[in-house]
Amino acid sequence: MGTSKISSSTAVAENAISKLQGSTFSHQGQQVETSGTTLKCMSSAKQLNNDLLKDLNELVHSIQGQSKKVKGLAEMIESRDRQDARDLATMNWGF
Repeated sequence: MGTSKISSSTAVAENAISKLQGSTFSHQGQQVETSGTTLKCMSSAKQLNNDLLKDLNELVHSIQGQSKKVKGLAEMIESRDRQDARDLATMNWGF
């Protein structure tokens, strides 16, 4: 994905989250099946893999949900930074 410098720019925030929002999890709803085996370790491996796929799908959706908050946070920080710059330019320190 690369890195971005920390910035209160909504453009930088949108660029960063656009990479996450376009991502999909290609194994959603898929299950591992084993046929004709009675080995306990194969049944355990199948269950472990299915649980892992489900958990990974939940993680992807959670990350995508959190990424939607980044733009709003960047807008708030950008607004605050603009106000700070105005206050500094006019020497309005608030006291």
